Amino acid sequence: MTFRETVEAAQSPVSDACREGKQALESRHRAHVTCWDSRRLTGSVDLDQPLAQEPGCASAPRWDCGFGYAPKRGAERAVWVEFHSATAR
Repeated sequence: MTFRETVEAAQSPVSDACREGKQALESRHRAHVTCWDSRRLTGSVDLDQPLAQEPGCASAPRWDCGFGYAPKRGAERAVWVEFHSATAR
């Protein structure tokens, strides 16, 4: 299955959250995700926002978003991302 097919096979609200390229990301996070060939990003899904509204999921740990990535060779891959600051206290 492709990344998009896998996301669309998930339960709602995740199944409706797949977007082209980096479009599923909040605008403040888009600049933090780069790819030398953006055509290799096969799609993205925002997990944090839709799942935060679901009963039982609001406080559950989860990745912020995911991407489909098509390397030059081999199968498409899913990459899961968590955005947070890296400051030390």
